[in-house]
Amino acid sequence: MADQLLTTKQAITLCVEKGREISRSVLYWVARKYGFLETDKRPFLFNKEKMLTLWLNKSVQEIPEGWLTILEAAKKNKTTVHNIYFWIKKGKLLARCYGTGKGVTYVENTSVQAIMQNRYNRNKKTHMEKT
Repeated sequence: MADQLLTTKQAITLCVEKGREISRSVLYWVARKYGFLETDKRPFLFNKEKMLTLWLNKSVQEIPEGWLTILEAAKKNKTTVHNIYFWIKKGKLLARCYGTGKGVTYVENTSVQAIMQNRYNRNKKTHMEKT
């Protein structure tokens, strides 16, 4: 079990190796929040396995190409955020969360574009029938 515990310097080094720059105070705060702080007295010891699974691997996770946040997708496709959430709830859009904690919700931009194109064609067709 002793090899699973990291000191503050070792934990910061592990974070830097994974591509996450972090200060001592932020590391302490994150460890308390996510529950991988083993000792609350100095020297602080961090559980390596919990640190990797609960926080570090999620925080450095890459977002796939073509996926945008809900706000970015709404702006890029000239629609409202409400419409994006509505399509997610109806099952027309696939949404994934990336990041730590609750994370950030991402949607695939090509799916949003397909829905928008379908709406445009449907509106165009009904407009043509009226005239």
